[in-house]
Formats: sequence, C-alpha cells, structure tokens
Amino acid sequence: MSQHSSFYSYIGYQPKHQQVEEYRFQDQILLRQGVLETTEDLQIEETYQAGFNLVAVHSGSVISESVNGQKIEIATPSIFIANSVERYSLLNQFKSGAPLRYTLLQLSSQWLEQQHILLPPILRQNQSLMLHHLTLDNTFLALTMQLFQNPVHDSLKPLYYSGKACEFASLSLQYLCHEQEPANRPLSQREKNSLKQAKEILIAEMETPPKLEILATRVGLNTRKLTQGFRQLFGNSVYGWLQEYRLQTAYNMLLNEGESISSVAYYVGYTPAHFSVAFRKRFGILPGDVRKGHFTP
Repeated sequence: MSQHSSFYSYIGYQPKHQQVEEYRFQDQILLRQGVLETTEDLQIEETYQAGFNLVAVHSGSVISESVNGQKIEIATPSIFIANSVERYSLLNQFKSGAPLRYTLLQLSSQWLEQQHILLPPILRQNQSLMLHHLTLDNTFLALTMQLFQNPVHDSLKPLYYSGKACEFASLSLQYLCHEQEPANRPLSQREKNSLKQAKEILIAEMETPPKLEILATRVGLNTRKLTQGFRQLFGNSVYGWLQEYRLQTAYNMLLNEGESISSVAYYVGYTPAHFSVAFRKRFGILPGDVRKGHFTP
C-alpha cells in the first residue's frame, strides 16, 4: 500500500484499487483510503520512505515481513504501525478473493521534526525499523469512516487533513503506549461473560441505561470489578463506551436512514438540544449537516 510504482508493476499484474480517496501535502503527509482487490495471490516487495507509517486494515488480510525478520500477520481489523529513520522495504503478501479495505497514513521524518514531535521510546529503539500491530477499535474506526466525508474548502484542506493526520497518529500512539504498560490481571471467563452481558444491557437500554451499581448487580460483579474489567476488555469506561456507542449509532442512522434528528436523539437517549451539543463535540459537525446529504456512506 505504498505510493511507489513497484506496487503496481509486479510481473505485469495490476491489483485493482477501488473507492480510493487520497490527500497529499507536498512529500510530507499522505492520507489514503480504499479497497485493494486481486484475483491471484501476490507477494510484493515495497519500498517506503523514512518516517511514521500507519495502516488501518478494516477487512481482508495481509502479511508483512521486513528484511531484518520482523513479521506481522493481519487477518482481523487491526492497526499496523511502522517507523524508521531511513528508507526500508517490506515483503507484503495479499490473498486473492479477500478485498483489503484500508486507511493509510504516512508522515515524513521531516514533518515530524518540523512539528517537534518525539515518538514514544518503543518506536525509537536501536533498530532502524520498528513494526507494531494493534487492534482496531470502534473509536479509531469511526475516525477513518469520517476522514473523506467532510466537505472541506480547497483552501482549508491542508489545515483539515494535517489535523486529521495528527489525530490518527496521536490516537494510535496512545494505544501503543497503553499496550506497553504492565498488564492487568487476566480476566476469568466468567468475568468476561459478565462484562459482555453488561455491554449488551447498555445497548438494549441505552435510552435509559441503568446506574452503575444496578448494572453491576445485574451481571453479578461488584462496581470495582465492573469498571476496571470493562475498561480492560473494551478499552473505555462503562459510560464512556456507552456515549461513543450512542453517537456512532446516531451518526449511522442519520447517514443511512430517513429518521428525523429529534427521533434519532430520543432513540439513543438524548434530548434534541443535548444531542446536538454532544454530536458536534464528537464529530465536529451538526446532526443537520449529515441529514442534508453532505456526506456519502
């Protein structure tokens, strides 16, 4: 998924890129989103520029291997992060019949220096190339879905997409730093089942969700185990997760269904006034902007 021609010239065969959206700022920032399809298994050596590279794989699979033996296999929604102080090559393997849906972010070393951005120590170890693999969660997925949906005036695109690039990079690096922290006590299967039950209750009753103490009692946990376990399993607090789920549900309803703004607000547990404030704070737009057809699925 690099921008280099070797990707397209492999033994004369050209994989098909579909639904491609792209933004470039000089040679410093590249944002791309699309679907790659191939009718035969491919193994391609691709060369990348020095700097920070991030690929969010929404679906499909790819195996990437570096010349120094680092190997990452992605077969589920995931984030792939690479950082290098010099140009590097990866041997990428793609499967036929499995469209690869992806979002790509590349930040040059020069841009990182200009912005005075110091990457976390895990990406600044002695090796010239560092590869990492993270789970793609709903928060990051929502950001990628909205990337090319906002109607931005040409004069504002450098500002808008630079901001999105920083948001993507900072969120993924926060995940990476979190994964390096000491691990929590592993959850038992019973605790996992109880936490999943709690999540299902929140979804079913999001219009009027139960209080924390009541929710804990209903799933057979105390409040401490519920709050700590929920964050450990789902990556967010109980009500932080619920708010994100509500707003994502509302966004999708406004985008894909013919419901009025007020009915969507009540459905996800908000009054229309509070809904507009929360929606704008989360997505940077008003619900009416989605209803007016400014965005496409």
